Amino acid sequence: MRLVALSLLLAACANSATPTPTESVCPTPDPGTSWESFGQQFMANYCTACHDSTLQHAQRNGAPLYHDYDTLTGVLAIPDHID
Repeated sequence: MRLVALSLLLAACANSATPTPTESVCPTPDPGTSWESFGQQFMANYCTACHDSTLQHAQRNGAPLYHDYDTLTGVLAIPDHID
């Protein structure tokens, strides 16, 4: 019985499709905000520890492959996945 309960618990955790919100609050951008002046450093601070194109699968802490935010192109490719 314990084995079944443990299996169900692990399956529920491993198959979580909803990303964990970071609850980061983005400042209201001003017209002068750009990738260079804000976005690149913001992504480096909060996202690229897991979402970096140079990381191998085992280093990504569960982040899907090709969800990379170390470049502006990567951010613009899948903006709906960014919390």
